[in-house]
Amino acid sequence: MDYSKSSICDYITLYFADGVSDGVSLLTFNIPDTAYMNNSRGDYALVSLVDGGVIKNSNDHILVGIKNILNNSSPNNSLLPPLGHFVNQNNATDYKHKLITNNIAYLTPPRPPQITLETFGQDKSKKLVTNGYVTLKFDYLSKPALIKENKDNAFTSAFPQPYSF
Repeated sequence: MDYSKSSICDYITLYFADGVSDGVSLLTFNIPDTAYMNNSRGDYALVSLVDGGVIKNSNDHILVGIKNILNNSSPNNSLLPPLGHFVNQNNATDYKHKLITNNIAYLTPPRPPQITLETFGQDKSKKLVTNGYVTLKFDYLSKPALIKENKDNAFTSAFPQPYSF
């Protein structure tokens, strides 16, 4: 068993209509403490997108990005790093976009009191989505496990210093 992650996770479902919009592409959600099972779970968490649905907003594929993570992987500062994306389904009757999960997980502080999501097209155009939902999963990590993982994966030079060829 992998003890670096908690076997019990928190799941938070966010309905786009409940978010506070910036009018362009950002939705901010205030998360009450009671939304999380236990306030002493872990020092860090991995957040991932595990479920969701988007009612037809456009014919484009929709990407969902997240703010306030510790390992920002987006080289483009104008868009938030994506958690996952929804693929347009022309023949669907209600939720017209299907979630494609990619097993992307970002390091984040545990139990955030506020979550900001960004929705944008695959062409990087910002798109405000107000009809649908996402479910985020928080896997908790202990501080000792995270330190060990960082140590085990630390860069070591293949050539001792100084080296000459």
